[in-house]
Amino acid sequence: MIKGTGWKKFGVCLLVVFFCGMGQAWAQDVLKLGVIAPLSGTGAGWGLALRAGAELASDDTNAKGGLEVAGKKYKISVIPYDDKYQGQAAADAANRLIFMDKVKFVIGPMGSAAGLAAQEITEANKVLFVGNSFTTKFLGAKKLYSFRTTMTMAEFSLPMLKYLKEKYPNAKRMAILGPNDETGYEVTGFNLKAHQAVGHEIVFRDYFERGTVDFMPTLNKIFALKPDVLNLDGSNPGDCGLIVKQARQMGYKGLIIKVGGPGTPEMLKVAGKDFMEGFIYYSPINPDDPKVQEINKKYNAKFPPPMNGFTPQFYDGTLWLFEAIKKAGTLTDTEKVKATLEGLSFNGVYTGAMSWTGKADYGIDHQVKFPFYVMVVKDGKEVVLGKVTP
Repeated sequence: MIKGTGWKKFGVCLLVVFFCGMGQAWAQDVLKLGVIAPLSGTGAGWGLALRAGAELASDDTNAKGGLEVAGKKYKISVIPYDDKYQGQAAADAANRLIFMDKVKFVIGPMGSAAGLAAQEITEANKVLFVGNSFTTKFLGAKKLYSFRTTMTMAEFSLPMLKYLKEKYPNAKRMAILGPNDETGYEVTGFNLKAHQAVGHEIVFRDYFERGTVDFMPTLNKIFALKPDVLNLDGSNPGDCGLIVKQARQMGYKGLIIKVGGPGTPEMLKVAGKDFMEGFIYYSPINPDDPKVQEINKKYNAKFPPPMNGFTPQFYDGTLWLFEAIKKAGTLTDTEKVKATLEGLSFNGVYTGAMSWTGKADYGIDHQVKFPFYVMVVKDGKEVVLGKVTP
C-alpha cells in the first residue's frame, strides 16, 4: 500500500479536474432559451401566457430526454425577463440575454413597442427572435432573424369580419375603441380597413390609455351615436373586461366583439359571466379540443389560471423553433437555423398546419398562418361560432 500526502494531493487534484470537466460538459449540454414578455402590469395576462407556452414546450422536450442536436441531447433552460410592456425594459432584457446569458434564441415579446425595441438588438447580433408584436414594422425584408408565430389583424381581421357580416347582416354601424399606443394604432388601422371592405359604417373611432379605470365618459360618447357593434380591437384582457362590464351596466344591448388578441377567460373574471354573455371574439384555438384541455391542465398545475390562447400558440411556435434547431444540427450557427426555419412547415399540436407567408405584405415570408375560430361566450363558457381559414 502506498502511503504519503503526495498521493493524496494528487488524488484530490484528479477529482477536482474530473468534476470541473464534468461541470463544463453539463454546461455544454444546455440550450438556453430567452423569454421577453410583460410579466407585470396591464399586459401580464398575455405575457404569462407567452412564457407558459415556451416553458411547457421546454418541459415536454426535457421530459423526453432533451433536444437532440447533431447526435447529442440538450436540456432546455428557459430564462425569462419582464419587459413590463415597455420598450426600454424590453431592450434591457435583450441586452442581458445576449451579452450576459449568451442566448442565441429568444421567444417574445408581446407588445409592439417592446418588440421593436428588443429587435434592434437581436437583429444586430443575429439572434433568432420568435415574437408576437402586432405592428407591421416587426417584419421586413431587412429583418432577417425575426419571425412571428402568431397571426395579426393583417391575417385574420378581414376573414373574421367577413364571417360576422354573413352571420349578422343587420349589424352595420361600428364603433372601434383601442389602446393609445403602437399596438393600438396598427390594430385599429387593419380593423378599420376590414370593416370598410365588408361594407360597415364606422360611426366612432378613438383610443384610450391602458390601465384606464373609468370608461363611462368615452362610452357615453359612443352610445350617443347608436352603434350596432362595439369592437374592442387589440385591447388587453383587463381593460376589455372593464369596458364590457361598464358598457352593459350602462344598458348597451348591441354586439361587443374583439377582433384582436385572445384573453376571454381573464375578461370573464373581471366582467362576470352575465355581462360577458354574447361577447364575440377571435381565438387561435378551440377550447373544447381535448388537446387544448390537456395543455390547460399543465398550465394550471404550474401557473396562475386561467390560460388564454397565446399559450398553445407559443407552445407550438417554440416546438417549431426546436425542430429547426434539430434539423440544422447546430446551437450556435443562427444563420443556418434561420434558413432551416424558413423552409420548414410544421404540424402544431394545438394550432394545426402552420406555414410561412407574408412576403406580399412584409417583404419576407416570416409570418405564420393557420386556421382560427370565431367564438362567443354563452353562460360563462367559450363556444365555437365557426372556423375560418385565412
